[in-house]
Amino acid sequence: MSEWRSVKDQRGIEELMEAFMGFHDSCIHSLRYESGCYVDGEGSMYAHVPPEKFVLHMVFHSQWKVRTVELRFSGVRRFHMVGMDDMGGVS
Repeated sequence: MSEWRSVKDQRGIEELMEAFMGFHDSCIHSLRYESGCYVDGEGSMYAHVPPEKFVLHMVFHSQWKVRTVELRFSGVRRFHMVGMDDMGGVS
């Protein structure tokens, strides 16, 4: 069952961590970034969009009972991703 829940305070963070076993035995499955920028049918580009249009979606998979969780962050202007092969010593 798909269900979106807002995490806005410490209690929401704790509920997420409990439901997904603290992200233990989990991995990032996929990322998707939406800048909100677009080009219309006339070829005009719209790059000045409100901050809430910058959205990062992260899908995690787990070996526990709750198998998948997707997190959606709005207002993301920059993020840094390091793959497991680039972490040094992880194989």
